Amino acid sequence: MWDTVRPGDTVIITEPSRLSRSVQQFCQIVETIKAKRIRLHILGSITIDCRKDDPDPMTVAFLQLIAVFSELELSMIRSRVRSGVDNARAKGKQIGRPAL
Repeated sequence: MWDTVRPGDTVIITEPSRLSRSVQQFCQIVETIKAKRIRLHILGSITIDCRKDDPDPMTVAFLQLIAVFSELELSMIRSRVRSGVDNARAKGKQIGRPAL
């Protein structure tokens, strides 16, 4: 998507976790948004508009906080899944698809 977006375009996403998987990746995306002079709209949340000038520092900080919590949520989900799989294996359950 980032290769096809042009200056002045608007990218609309449903939630920040759909845009990136880490804070580092999110910061790189914000830099891309600035460099390409586009607008990012997160439905029901916030808009970062770089079409005419750099975004407000508070907007960028808020987006970074959102990215931190998205990364935390993903980490917690992965941890729970690993714990559940380990628990199932300890009980002798078959994990994954059955062999053909």
